[in-house]
Amino acid sequence: MGAVDFLTELWRRLATGDDTPADTLARGGFVATAVLTTGPDLGADEIVAVAAAVFFEGRQGPSLTTLVQPQRQPIDDAAAAAPPIAKVLPRFDALCARRIVVAYDLPPQVAMLAAARGPRISMAPRLSLDVRALARAAGIPGRELEAVAAALRVPFATSGDLVERQARTAGETMLALVPALRARGARTLRDLVGLQRPS
Repeated sequence: MGAVDFLTELWRRLATGDDTPADTLARGGFVATAVLTTGPDLGADEIVAVAAAVFFEGRQGPSLTTLVQPQRQPIDDAAAAAPPIAKVLPRFDALCARRIVVAYDLPPQVAMLAAARGPRISMAPRLSLDVRALARAAGIPGRELEAVAAALRVPFATSGDLVERQARTAGETMLALVPALRARGARTLRDLVGLQRPS
């Protein structure tokens, strides 16, 4: 499946949002996630770390950060002691359940998680927001999370593992994006989903 076809299928399968105000993100809560891999190849590369941080009423709540033991790649002592992805996914999914999922550069993350689950284990469609796509829709400059966060005056998290810092910064950046997206006419969760869809 090509990149364009994958994006089209991804947006088709994810929940489409509703008329709930976009400002609900700040009040009602969401979970910001990040996934680190050995590379972008779904057939050869593997997840080596995941993080999920719950945001509620603008503050960070429960979180999960863990290394993941790869099954095919050379590993160091830290990775050897980490749990395999099969044991991490239930904890990750439990934290994401019934919450809006926010991530920076969502499609590769979803693809890697789907590959790790295998063809017989699917993730139920849920409302997911791509900070990178929404920043682009809002006219925020920068391709990397650090640049987008800086443009919105969001400091990149400095404590914790890299994957944890990425998840937390993605969450803070999403909160900072809401006013800019509102200025572009995004009033509801459905509007946000529409803005991030590929043209």
